[in-house]
Amino acid sequence: MSSYTLHRTLVLSLQQGTDLYDGITRILSDHSVQLGRITGVGAVRNAAIVCYDTSTGKYEEITLDQPMEVTTLGGNVRTSQGKPIAHIHVMLSDAQGHTRGGRLLPGRSSVVSCEIIVEEFHETTGVRESDPAAALRRSPVPETL
Repeated sequence: MSSYTLHRTLVLSLQQGTDLYDGITRILSDHSVQLGRITGVGAVRNAAIVCYDTSTGKYEEITLDQPMEVTTLGGNVRTSQGKPIAHIHVMLSDAQGHTRGGRLLPGRSSVVSCEIIVEEFHETTGVRESDPAAALRRSPVPETL
């Protein structure tokens, strides 16, 4: 059985007006993170996400043109052609507590305030693989349960 070990933890904040996805990607690049886990909380002025429809095998885009709290942000980091690639999902809540969740799209969200935690793992061979059963790409895991 193989496993990943924690190498370091980064705790950072994004500046107001920064795009949420692009800001996280810049952090990963600036700190040379190749494999890891991302978590965070904060707020955005607007956002765009996609949700996967398992019945059609297609992604549906949702644009949220209103201030939203980032109640949960989670994802992983892999590399492609030597550059870090972030796969990020968010749960967003409006002022009435209505929530929307999905995969965060790049270039479509403006940060009000956001704290990001990146846990970098020591292994650097993480490559996303196709999962034909789900018609999705997935990250390899040390063991399948």
